[in-house]
Amino acid sequence: MLMNKILAAIDQFIGVMPILTTKNSLVRAARVFFIFVFVWIGINCLPISASEPQRQTNHYIIDRFEGGLAVLEREDCSTFNIPREQLPAEAKEGDVITDKWEIDRSTTELIKKQITELFKTIKI
Repeated sequence: MLMNKILAAIDQFIGVMPILTTKNSLVRAARVFFIFVFVWIGINCLPISASEPQRQTNHYIIDRFEGGLAVLEREDCSTFNIPREQLPAEAKEGDVITDKWEIDRSTTELIKKQITELFKTIKI
């Protein structure tokens, strides 16, 4: 569903700028850039799961570690920091964390599969 929105947006942009359909390497590079931007937005703001009903538990994605802090991303793509020691020792970037600071392995795997499928559908 997200990929369809991305492709529709790219097609709409290309429709406005017909020059992007030529074989010129600079133009093709611009097209690849726009695809990359849409994919980056999709990955970084991907909902935890559109097919599941709303849950009572909040979930966060570990965006990165900065020194002794973990930067967590909410579902609305806003971020906040917590001390790294509040997370399980095996926690890594990309893991989904519950509001009890536990790793939600099933949701983490679901998101990784969604991202993998998204990349498979991109044709340059």
